[in-house]
Amino acid sequence: MRAKKIVFLLLTTTLSILFFCFKTTSVSAEETNAISDADIVDVLYGNDEEYELTISYVLEADKKLILKTSEEKVVDIQKLEKEIGKSNVEQNSDKNEITLTLDDPDKFDFKLFVTKKKPFKLTALNSKGEFIFDKEFNTEDSSARDAFISDDIGWNQTDNFR
Repeated sequence: MRAKKIVFLLLTTTLSILFFCFKTTSVSAEETNAISDADIVDVLYGNDEEYELTISYVLEADKKLILKTSEEKVVDIQKLEKEIGKSNVEQNSDKNEITLTLDDPDKFDFKLFVTKKKPFKLTALNSKGEFIFDKEFNTEDSSARDAFISDDIGWNQTDNFR
């Protein structure tokens, strides 16, 4: 009887150890595979002061997009705040950066008004500071209409996107 208890105890202990050693664990999806993409899909010439750009985006992980410009005061911040909400626009004038929080699930694009008066480069980065796109405006080598034609095959030009 005593031998049966010892064998049972050893068998139970061995099975428990094997169970914990080979136990499967669930693996959560990593955010490194999340898509962060954006591009200029339309340019309206509007008035003599500024271009109206339509920027379309897909941000699966962090819903932030950073817009960086090579020159100061080329983006109309007031119109941008009106477009996506003042609380969703954070401006860093020292770095010429604008951080946008684009967390409205019903939206996939926004309007950005930029100057026609001086040459500049507009760069978009994801929340980690990784490059998404850059376009030059008001230079001899670029026209605003050509600036939004993407190098990526995933974005197409449209006349009326909305």
